[in-house]
Amino acid sequence: MTPIHEDRSLRVKGPAGIDDTPPQEGPESGVPLTDRFLQRLFDSDRLLSPIPLVRQVIVRCGQPNVSLVDLIDLANCDPSLSAALLRTGRERRAGQSEGALSIQRAANSLGIERTRTALLGRCEVDRLTLSDGRELPAQAVWGTSSVAAIAARLVCSELGIDGGPDLASAVFMQDIGLIAMLGAGFKGYPDLIAKHAHDPAALCSAERQRYAGLDHGRAGAELARHWRLPGLVAIVCQHHHDIRGVAAEQRGPSCIANVANQIAQFILSANEPRPPRQLFAIAADWLRLSHDVVQKIVTATARASARRLNDLAKSAPDASPATVYRDARQALLQVADRANDTHEQLVTRHQHVETSSTQDPLTGLQNRRAFTRGLTRAFRQAETDGRPMSLIMVDCDHFKRINDSHGHVTGDQVLRTLASLLVRACPEQATIARFGGEEIAIILPDCDAANAFALAETLRRAVESGSFHSAEGQPIAFTISLGVATRSHTTPFSVARDLIHAADACLYTAKDRGRNQTVATPDTTASSAA
Repeated sequence: MTPIHEDRSLRVKGPAGIDDTPPQEGPESGVPLTDRFLQRLFDSDRLLSPIPLVRQVIVRCGQPNVSLVDLIDLANCDPSLSAALLRTGRERRAGQSEGALSIQRAANSLGIERTRTALLGRCEVDRLTLSDGRELPAQAVWGTSSVAAIAARLVCSELGIDGGPDLASAVFMQDIGLIAMLGAGFKGYPDLIAKHAHDPAALCSAERQRYAGLDHGRAGAELARHWRLPGLVAIVCQHHHDIRGVAAEQRGPSCIANVANQIAQFILSANEPRPPRQLFAIAADWLRLSHDVVQKIVTATARASARRLNDLAKSAPDASPATVYRDARQALLQVADRANDTHEQLVTRHQHVETSSTQDPLTGLQNRRAFTRGLTRAFRQAETDGRPMSLIMVDCDHFKRINDSHGHVTGDQVLRTLASLLVRACPEQATIARFGGEEIAIILPDCDAANAFALAETLRRAVESGSFHSAEGQPIAFTISLGVATRSHTTPFSVARDLIHAADACLYTAKDRGRNQTVATPDTTASSAA
């Protein structure tokens, strides 16, 4: 292995080297079991925090004179809140370059009130009870990443590597997969962590056996990409325990994270009087660090992490999850009052943010993100209830010709007009979203193939016979092509994306046949303009 000490910077291109091998299919429905577990994590969207720390967050955020520096310090004490702040900052800077992995930068972009609200609003706590009635120690959940982050920063300092703070932040969030699996309530998971608390390799192996090939490293990497966290987080999540198969450009941060974790495991283990020889061997082989330097890093890490580990070990009297959530809500209301906001205004602002994140600004329809969520929900509901559901893909014919002949302003107006017509003509329970460009998707819950085809034809004829004009009053004639796919007991698509592919294939068949047509799958029916 090429030692990374020859390169004094961490040039990370993103998580392209992460293993994305398709999981084995489950025996029940053909849906990959790993995908089911991952979808459960995405749907849960819960990253737990230690209750004593959340108590501190509530108290500090409730103080009128709290500073942005104080709030950043709080976020830097908990990987869940760090990830939450990065996510919130990333959403606010949507469309901008990724930039450095910096909690401070995220907080600065949000400002003090939004940062305070983000921290209070993202506080997630739970009692992690083992099967014998005892509670899972907080150190078993948050201890390793806290200590390893300190070790990673010290290793980078010894190597003189640029990007040390970024890597330390990524290592701090390395176990978001583990924390999310706890938050999603995976059965028996607290006992699994307790059993393998000091053997991460055994824990990962047990996770893969129990959860269809999914371990917390893979889960963390998938969540980091799902939440659009900086690529370095996904790399470290995936490879902090095992660097086998790591891509060349990701080897540097992965090796440092691995060494930092071994240092953390030694510090957290009460059974080891001195660091294991393996630690010194890999530090010398991978990083060219001498025995004395490694010993110095271990000593400094132990000293620097003592207070953080002590905080994790503290108990929080009278701190049930219900009590914590009640106090967090009260603190949020106090923040709103200090900003001369009523509770109703706060709710309205939250709804506006939600709408902005799910609405296409040009047409007012749902956007691609909302479509993906809506289709996943509808597909799973149809799968559970044994009811049909349909998907219609709509595309404006010769749209480029409209733009070229009448200009993009008119082209935009055509899309808005089409969107308005679809909203008026579709049933209330339909989800209508701009899929991309001039393509629009319509999700129809509890709708069989015949009714979906009939609706598609109604839409096609309405557009064909409609009267449309440009802003200058010029008449514009256009048509649409449609593809229809239905999930039913006769066509049981395994996953939602297969339904999209089928509807898309029908749409392009309609285009190939001359446009202004509806094509359904299986292709038992097709209609064209008279």
